Amino acid sequence: MQYRLPFAKFAMNGNIKPRNYKISMNNTNNNNSKSDYIIRHSAMAIAALIITMVIMSSLTGCGSDIDPRIVEAENLMEASPDSAYAILMDLKKGGSVSGSENKMRMRLLAATAENKLSLEMPSDTVFRKVVKYYDRHGNGNDRMKAHYLLGCIYRDSHDGPEALKCYNDAIACADTLATDCDFTTLYSIYGQMAMVYRRQLMASEEFESWMRYSHFADKAGNEYDKIRGLEMTISIYECNDTAKMFQMIEKCHQMYEDLGNHKAASAIYSPAIFLYLKEGNYAKAHELMEILEKSGVFDSEGNIVSQHSHYHYHKGAYYAGINKLDSAEYWFRKLRASGYEYDAYKGLLSVFKKRHNVDSILKYSELCEKGLEELIDKNQNEAMMQLSSVYDYTEVEKKAEAEKHEKQMLRQRMYLGFVILLLLLLATIMFFKHKKDEKEKELLGLKNKYYLVSENLNEMEKTLAKAVGEYKESSNNAEEEKRALQDELKKKEEELDSLRRAYEESGRKQGSEERSRIEEIEASMDDLNERIDSAMNRLSLSDVNDNGIKEMYSQLALMKEEIQNAKASDSAKVRRMSKEIDALNAEIETYKQRLKTLSSVEKEASLASSDIVNTFNRKGNGYQHPSTASEEEWKELAESIREALPEFIMLLNRHNLSIQEKQACMLTLLGFTSKQTSVILDLTKQRVANIKSSINSKLFGDDSAKNLYANIISKKWN
Repeated sequence: MQYRLPFAKFAMNGNIKPRNYKISMNNTNNNNSKSDYIIRHSAMAIAALIITMVIMSSLTGCGSDIDPRIVEAENLMEASPDSAYAILMDLKKGGSVSGSENKMRMRLLAATAENKLSLEMPSDTVFRKVVKYYDRHGNGNDRMKAHYLLGCIYRDSHDGPEALKCYNDAIACADTLATDCDFTTLYSIYGQMAMVYRRQLMASEEFESWMRYSHFADKAGNEYDKIRGLEMTISIYECNDTAKMFQMIEKCHQMYEDLGNHKAASAIYSPAIFLYLKEGNYAKAHELMEILEKSGVFDSEGNIVSQHSHYHYHKGAYYAGINKLDSAEYWFRKLRASGYEYDAYKGLLSVFKKRHNVDSILKYSELCEKGLEELIDKNQNEAMMQLSSVYDYTEVEKKAEAEKHEKQMLRQRMYLGFVILLLLLLATIMFFKHKKDEKEKELLGLKNKYYLVSENLNEMEKTLAKAVGEYKESSNNAEEEKRALQDELKKKEEELDSLRRAYEESGRKQGSEERSRIEEIEASMDDLNERIDSAMNRLSLSDVNDNGIKEMYSQLALMKEEIQNAKASDSAKVRRMSKEIDALNAEIETYKQRLKTLSSVEKEASLASSDIVNTFNRKGNGYQHPSTASEEEWKELAESIREALPEFIMLLNRHNLSIQEKQACMLTLLGFTSKQTSVILDLTKQRVANIKSSINSKLFGDDSAKNLYANIISKKWN
């Protein structure tokens, strides 16, 4: 999945309006983070690389045609493998084959023919190149056949564990829902696996393989091999459940009869005859023997054909059971001539015991004991080989288990690394958040300080305005009174001067009258002078007030200057702190986003390794049966996805998707291939492609089925 780190954007607004004063701070950071830049350009580079690889692969894939002679050999392979092999050998000797595709196809077909004709196959080292080529360039059928043939090479070298591993790899390549699936090769693989399990005495695994052999033979349209697969389970039932063995014999007999293969239908009774003879039910044994003998057990000269040579023992045992000892001796001696010495000696010993022939009893007792010892030695050698194979298989399983354990340890170390990184991120976020809180507290203190200074400044401005008003009013009144008194004094002085001149002119005639007038005027002047002094005193007081007001103005100006300086200094500090807070917020958001990303990745890693996803993986790869999922398993898978990626489930619920579309969409999210999806949903690959196209159209407006996974992972899920 892809994740994007959002660009950091932080703005802090603070508005304080104390009466007529306003303080405001605004700061916004809109820069994209470096992580977002790197991810964006990395994604562009990866996309360009993918497009280049697609174009190159399309160019290299064009123009490569298979040689017609190789096509001819491939068409003859099933009907006439010897003719196909001859064509391939001629091509190899001529050296006219060119191109890696033609060469690899020729090697694949040559190994197929050699396997069919029981010829020596190439070494595993050489053929692994063919397997590697088809793993990269072949379709499902080619990959399946290449791994199958590599398993056959290990089979011929008696390396059962490696053969089984290759067979399982081949089965994993098969797309059983595809219309062109090579079911013939697929059921052949199960047949080879069954034979390996038989040699290793793994009865339950052998039984399961034969049942799958029969199932896929039916898919391939081969009715005979379908019945043959069921027939091969009879020997397994013989050791465990004779009742089911008889049921399977009758079932196979009827199926062979329905197929028109009367010879095979009769030959199926051989295990039943042996059990009836062992139980002493000679009448039932004779009834089945008559049916069997009509199926071609005898040749034209009355001799038992080589492939049924052990039937001599059945004949001898039957005649010994009904006391026809001469006939029994005849058939047991024929059995000895066919190479079954121990069974022949045991049969002859039973005949001579009934005849009470002591010498022959002693003779054949010794021969029987010797044959038994040889048989035991042979079985011991085979048992040692089987034990060695089982040990090798166990070693392979241990190695696989060790690799699995190593992967689990690696996954645990990854989880531990995630946890440590998460803790570091949390600690970093807490540290920067603490720093941010401290800066915000400091900024809040500055805001409160500005508020108090603004309040004091407003009060001082009011007081100053009131004092100025009172000063102006008092000054105006004192000036008017001063001017009035000066005018009156001037008039009195002029009147006094006039009287003095008149007095000087009139002499002393009227001296007493003028003197009294003069005294009156002088008294009036003294009063005026007192009034002028009073006015002057008031004016002097006004001057004092004027100086005080000027001084107050001067102090007020200084205070305003200090306030402005403090405001400028604090504003710069506020801006600096705001920028620091913005940077801290951006860093916190980045760490939070990285924390969220890591949490999402951890959830996805946990989802990918969960038990329910592993269960679906095994179903999709054909390792768990049934391959289809139950309703409870679908619910458990949906709940696991909901816990890890809730927005993905919400997206599915918001659109009109069917249950099958939701299931296919969940599997696509988890990276399941179309083949695995088709196995789990029990649908064809074409049907799965149609469903994916419908999902892509509904969710993303894209009609292409191939782009569904890319569209899903391009989303950001939390």
